[in-house]
Amino acid sequence: MSASGSGRAADAWPPGPHECGIDPAWIDYNGHLRDGYYLLIASASVDALMDELGIDESYRRRTHCTLYTLEVHLRFLREIKGGARLRIDWYPAEFDARRLRLLLAMRTAGTSEIAAVVDMMLMHVLQVPAVRGAPFPPLIHQRLAAWHALGVPDDVRGLGSRPLTLQCPP
Repeated sequence: MSASGSGRAADAWPPGPHECGIDPAWIDYNGHLRDGYYLLIASASVDALMDELGIDESYRRRTHCTLYTLEVHLRFLREIKGGARLRIDWYPAEFDARRLRLLLAMRTAGTSEIAAVVDMMLMHVLQVPAVRGAPFPPLIHQRLAAWHALGVPDDVRGLGSRPLTLQCPP
């Protein structure tokens, strides 16, 4: 049984991948996915991941807990063109009692090349009476630990956040 009590197998890990299409309205004058829609797609994929983790609608309603995004870094690596279908793979880079640093590798479905990496810091929060960080419940924390133990592929980890700086020639 999952952490939410929905009956999904607790050992059904790793989750995903998440797949989605691209709305033609999201394409710019160059025929590429507009910058902001990468984050829209990442956000929607996190909603799907929450269901996989057990932070689904019934959990949110029952506990008044959910995930909030604290910070996002987006790294563009290849063009995503109109008409593409995307596959998003999730990887837990780090986590603690309340937070999850998640790497999302976006690929055009059917290819192995990473088109973008979204590095997100999420926090488990209790929304009432006031919004505040709250520890993951034990079953979700155990699921995160088992998932994290699988590791992050080096090619994904190496593409996560890095400082924004202009490289000056020596």
